[in-house]
Amino acid sequence: MAVTPRKYLEAERGRKAANKRRNSRRAIPLRGTRRCSKCGRTKPRVEFKLNRSSRDGVANICLKCHRAQMSEWYRANKVKARTRAREAYYRNHERGKIRLRTKTRLPDVQPCEVCGEPGERHHPDYDKPDEVVWLCRRHHRQLHEGVKVA
Repeated sequence: MAVTPRKYLEAERGRKAANKRRNSRRAIPLRGTRRCSKCGRTKPRVEFKLNRSSRDGVANICLKCHRAQMSEWYRANKVKARTRAREAYYRNHERGKIRLRTKTRLPDVQPCEVCGEPGERHHPDYDKPDEVVWLCRRHHRQLHEGVKVA
């Protein structure tokens, strides 16, 4: 079977798109060394936190100094840290309880209220876990992006 130029170009285009997607999340090389801006020591890059926003992909403070800095902040801001942790726990814990409760009470799949395709559960208000709107994936995403759903 001969490969026509058009089919070859389509296949090549597909390979290039796949490579582009693969390279967009390129792994950060952790070989070499880096100097810690806090303690001034030169250490292997493995001993630094990852930071994708920095030019070389790692933080400017080593893990040991970062731990010391965070524990110092925690000692100085115990009330604030505990309040944040408590709020995060309750926020996630309540959502988990709601999810479990609604999964046991509600049927598995209902049609989308807009287009009729198989739907997902959408909670307009988490304080009322039994009030669920069934939307397909497309309309659910549009709703969360702020697009008016018909």
